[in-house]
Amino acid sequence: MHPNNNAVLATLPSSEYQGLQSKLTLVSLTRGQTLIDMGESPTQVYFPVGAIVSMINELPDGQTIELHMLGRTCLVGVAALDVPSFYRATVRVSGLAYRLPMSELLSLRERCPTYFIEAQKRTGLLMSHIAQRATCISYHKVEQQLVRWMILMLDRLFDDVIQVTHSELASLIGTRREAVTMALGSLARQGLIEMNRGSIRVPNRAALEMISCDCYWNALGIAHPSLRAASDRNHAQLKVLESV
Repeated sequence: MHPNNNAVLATLPSSEYQGLQSKLTLVSLTRGQTLIDMGESPTQVYFPVGAIVSMINELPDGQTIELHMLGRTCLVGVAALDVPSFYRATVRVSGLAYRLPMSELLSLRERCPTYFIEAQKRTGLLMSHIAQRATCISYHKVEQQLVRWMILMLDRLFDDVIQVTHSELASLIGTRREAVTMALGSLARQGLIEMNRGSIRVPNRAALEMISCDCYWNALGIAHPSLRAASDRNHAQLKVLESV
């Protein structure tokens, strides 16, 4: 798997990429593996190229909730550059990642300005997603929260099948398993997902996006697909009128 399968590494100019490449090690991450503990200053940065890592917050009552997920669109350790981590990074989907020692990364600060600018952008986007997640929990139904979660997962996967159980989903979004089962059943009846034991398939992502809430799109600074579709229709109608 080439490092350019990670969006952050793919954005680097060749001069910076060459400086990092020799220090990258391809590693296999295993589901359930903890990469960073809460309060720990990370010693490694990971650039996933297949693995997906959950940012987990541990609550005082012992329960956990997922703040966000990190995959090939980002890196693990971006929000903890030489400071204690505010989350526990746990591998959700097994796969590959490129590992870089934090000491090596910090030593390249002067020679890799593009990387650190990109890391800063990704940190801002990460915080935006976390803020939108809090909004989603407060104002949107379980079905909408699940749709947002599935779209985020699809961004990080190479196919349309998500390996997850109803119990895991309930823990990740902080709700009852029964509520998750009911919401998934509704989505299945609408033909938006196909459920199998321990997995969910999304046959038509665009259809799922059309019924999503605004939270995913607001974090990216992009208009909701329904608004873009309406704008495209209006633009097309205007073109027809102009040609008359």
